Amino acid sequence: MDVWAERKSSVQKWASTEVQFMELWKNLYQKLNKDEVEWVAAVMRGVWLRRNTFLFEKKFGSPSAVVKQAEATLEEFQLAQRGDQKGKGCPAAGRRVKWKAPGDEVVKVNWDAGVNLKEERTGIGVVVRDDKGEVLVALCSSRGVCCSPVVAELHALWRAMKLCAELNFEKVIFEGDSLIAVKAVNSEKENWE
Repeated sequence: MDVWAERKSSVQKWASTEVQFMELWKNLYQKLNKDEVEWVAAVMRGVWLRRNTFLFEKKFGSPSAVVKQAEATLEEFQLAQRGDQKGKGCPAAGRRVKWKAPGDEVVKVNWDAGVNLKEERTGIGVVVRDDKGEVLVALCSSRGVCCSPVVAELHALWRAMKLCAELNFEKVIFEGDSLIAVKAVNSEKENWE
């Protein structure tokens, strides 16, 4: 409640009873405009991250810090949506990158990995969408650190492929942002990574 009271918001006076998330989300979409929904989503993410920081690092951030971070994240998101990132090192700077549908009865699988050397952790994410762009499956996984970011990317791709096999998806397009991993998989030469 302290976080929501930090800034005059449209949800500040809403009841704090427990409801299913989808019901809450439906209410947000019905009663708030697009900018307000984006702000609420950014603050929700901030609350979740504060919870995780408290659980895993035993640090408790102030409500004002949650709101400030959420507003900074929201501003970055809005800049990215407008394509205002010229000169910021973004590969898609100055152009809109839009998800493209794979075609009838084909699923598109996006995969990615990240390595945190300080925490000695590797995280992977996989999202499977249908030909209309609807999310069918989302997977995230964490494990101990591996020897290189390329190996982490290859592990993420392997996990995405395994997930598709488990779910019997036969017509699949895999899409990832690691050029080294994509070239290694598409090459006919052996790659021991």
